[in-house]
Amino acid sequence: MIVELYRLSIGNEAWRYTTAQQALTHNGEEYEPVYCKRDALKSTGEVARSGVKIYLPRDADFVTRFAPTPPTDEAEVEIYQRDDSGTALVWLGRALTVSRKGSQAEIACDSIFSSMKTAGLRRPYQKPCPHALYDHNCRVTRANFRVDATLTAVGSSALTLTATAFAGQPDGWFTGGDIEWGALPERRLIVGHSGDTITLATPLGDAVAGDAVVAFAGCDHTFATCRDKFANKANYGGMPFIPTQNPFGSDPVF
Repeated sequence: MIVELYRLSIGNEAWRYTTAQQALTHNGEEYEPVYCKRDALKSTGEVARSGVKIYLPRDADFVTRFAPTPPTDEAEVEIYQRDDSGTALVWLGRALTVSRKGSQAEIACDSIFSSMKTAGLRRPYQKPCPHALYDHNCRVTRANFRVDATLTAVGSSALTLTATAFAGQPDGWFTGGDIEWGALPERRLIVGHSGDTITLATPLGDAVAGDAVVAFAGCDHTFATCRDKFANKANYGGMPFIPTQNPFGSDPVF
């Protein structure tokens, strides 16, 4: 008899389920017997059609991890099959969306190969810096621009957070940065900063006053900010001195 094992993970967290009627162990991890099923796996030359849908109880721990807002980190999915001859990995990918329908949840996943088929980003000729703040191209040390804070208030929609430490930096200092909260941690983009209050792009889950958070400075990708705020002009990736006059326009320079 063939049974299946489903391993779903986000960062260091992992949830393990099996179609067997009793708990199973694989690679030193225990898989919990629950109702779970999936669509048939397809062998196709089109990567976009190689996805799969997994169905779990709507109250499964993995499903509740997506409420009220989905996690910021990618959810990885591994599907194994086990029979008398052993256990084999039959599908690997990532969870895209989780939707609840009646008593079950539908998890739409795409294959790991889909990311290998996407077009690569081309670096444009532009004034703003194309580097992601704190990445290996930017080279700014993230830890040097962190601010530890304790929340004194959380807005009703969890989109605004207030902390005394935020006021220690000038308005806009955190705009374009992010905030970390919780053990995983959860991360949210900061879209506004004024005084002791920051505004987030998406709600920060169950955050409450008294919680500890870490906020990181943001960048508007201009040369002046790179030079003056981060002292990082040597790694600026844009072209700040592009001529403003189009040599091929109606008023040619030649």
